[in-house]
Amino acid sequence: MDKEALSDFNEIPIPDEVPEQRPNHAATILYNGMIHPFIDFHIKGAIWYQGESNRMKTAQYKALFPALIESWRGLWNQGSFPFYFVQISPFAYGSPDDTKHATCGKYRDGRNSGYW
Repeated sequence: MDKEALSDFNEIPIPDEVPEQRPNHAATILYNGMIHPFIDFHIKGAIWYQGESNRMKTAQYKALFPALIESWRGLWNQGSFPFYFVQISPFAYGSPDDTKHATCGKYRDGRNSGYW
């Protein structure tokens, strides 16, 4: 997401420069390098793969994902284009709090709640 879209999420630090360690985990870095360059192009829709690095932050993701969709639709200025997402597949990460179905189920339940 861009810096403006993230401004409502005070818990997410926005770096002033690219960090040396794990730069792809810093807010705005992937957006600036991989999404922003395409804003001038016409698109028919978007497909989003949720990923795994934030799998333990389901409550935060519940707020971030609709904000991402709203942000992209505003930036492209093409109305409510289709926005599909691919949900993470169940996987046992090895922690009792992060079992195969516990975390993924929260994403599934969120999706079914209609908040996006």
